[in-house]
Amino acid sequence: MSARVAGILAPLVRLLGQYHRAIPMAIFGSAPVLGGLLCLLLPETCGSDLADDTGDGHPPPQVCENATSGSQNGQMKGKVPCTHLI
Repeated sequence: MSARVAGILAPLVRLLGQYHRAIPMAIFGSAPVLGGLLCLLLPETCGSDLADDTGDGHPPPQVCENATSGSQNGQMKGKVPCTHLI
């Protein structure tokens, strides 16, 4: 819905350039800044530090050699996640 409203208002804001050249630039420049500042008030992020990465707080899984499996029982030797370390 916001995209449709913005699509309707964008040409009208552009027409404000007839009065002064900086009016459309001020509106189009201040709208994202205002939206970013309003995001600080969201309850999900209010008063909490945001993560610097997408690791979600989980350490990367460790990989160890699978020395117990052999080719005689139908399993291949290789690297598997170390679930016994967790």
